[in-house]
Amino acid sequence: MSRLHIVAILMLAVGALGCLSSTDDEQLGGSHGTLDLTESEETALLAFVNDAATDLVMLDDEVGLNSRAAKNIITQRNGLDGVYPSADDHPYDTLAELDAVPYVGPAALTLLHEYVNGNQAPADITVEGVDFTQEQADAVVWGVNQATVAELDDEVGLDSRAAKNLVAAAPFASVAEMGPIGYVGVTALKKLRSHASTWQSEMDANKLGGTFDGVTFDEASAAVALEIANVASAEQLADGGITTSPRNKIIAGRPWANLASLSATSGIGPATMKALAGMVADWKGATVPAAVVTVQTLADEVANNGEQSQYFDKLVTTSRAIITTKPKTYSNGAMSFFIADPAAGNVEQLKVYVAAGAGLNLAFASLFDDVNITGKLTIYNGTWEILVDATDSHALGLNKSGVAYTDYATLLDAWSSTAANPEGAVLLKSAFGYMYKVPLPLFKDHPMYDNLPDPSDPSAVYGGNDHPGQLWCGDQQSVLDDWLAAQ
Repeated sequence: MSRLHIVAILMLAVGALGCLSSTDDEQLGGSHGTLDLTESEETALLAFVNDAATDLVMLDDEVGLNSRAAKNIITQRNGLDGVYPSADDHPYDTLAELDAVPYVGPAALTLLHEYVNGNQAPADITVEGVDFTQEQADAVVWGVNQATVAELDDEVGLDSRAAKNLVAAAPFASVAEMGPIGYVGVTALKKLRSHASTWQSEMDANKLGGTFDGVTFDEASAAVALEIANVASAEQLADGGITTSPRNKIIAGRPWANLASLSATSGIGPATMKALAGMVADWKGATVPAAVVTVQTLADEVANNGEQSQYFDKLVTTSRAIITTKPKTYSNGAMSFFIADPAAGNVEQLKVYVAAGAGLNLAFASLFDDVNITGKLTIYNGTWEILVDATDSHALGLNKSGVAYTDYATLLDAWSSTAANPEGAVLLKSAFGYMYKVPLPLFKDHPMYDNLPDPSDPSAVYGGNDHPGQLWCGDQQSVLDDWLAAQ
């Protein structure tokens, strides 16, 4: 080749270089030229490109980058899986890393800086000289409070001592509380701030609130509605106004991760979401079926296990119980009485306290009634009791009537002498086979008092009776039992 040809080729090459645009000049990357940024400006620029909300469309259309520069920035940041945030991400730690991306140079960096500078939110919080927006601060607090030492050490890049100290001191109410923690200084706070966008994305993914099928839920109401969808019984859902088909879909699809997935299910629409929202205010938790047990079982549990009993503070239903003391009514409208297992006889095994707030009509309650009771087994002032105080799950039902306590006065008037009541007591047999004695008044001229103190002596007193010439059989139950056995 002649010297003339060589010179011509060199001149053509020089001319071609002179025709390259600034964008073409950046195709290899690696030089941000005279772009002079302060530390805070550089940090803001990196935070912007590392933000999960920053995507290819934003860099290309809004920021105005060359499409190749925008694509390369996102591709390198997102890693091989193309998902951000994820385990293989490569967020930018320095301006030099960003500048090294192909087609990113002075022009691209200038456009990024101008965009960020024009849209940057002012710092709301400053800790150890490191500025945080409120959004960044909230994300860092959320992230650190749930982070492991490994996450802070490996993913955030903190000194292992700072990571351990933060986890040990968590939870934090603010970023400011992290400043005094050992080994958490300017460098650590900047790394936490750089990771804020990742935590923000995780926070957004964990948010429950929003508008679903036209029904809006805040975070608190969404959490309750989600719990209802996951644990409410079919009866509770029906009571809340959810019809059969969506009710079945809700139960079949459990557990639901969020309301978005629920509302996206075919057959679940505005009416169902509105019904869920309506159930939130009155939700008291899933209905837990009461354990059906005998009074004897509960009495044994109390005696043997006390508060360690499997039934303590739990909802129980007595399969059968006999009221063995006169029901007592309090000034506040509450009522109490003692009960026993039918096989145990006329003893006081457990107390029952029915609160006025339970809203139960207990006009029927009387001595020797055969009842079933649903309430909470608990202890109050040292006395074990079944507490009946809720209107939705507690109850007291009558199986068989006993004898009303007020009837005793009538019986006393009806039998004024032994001749009118020679037996001295009435034996009653209930429908379930339990034999019990109604303690009618007895008189001292009754045959059962033969060989006892002179019945004509008005000073003779039996069992503390204050009615001269008569005695309640309950005061001498063993004497009465022996006499009845001989009849």
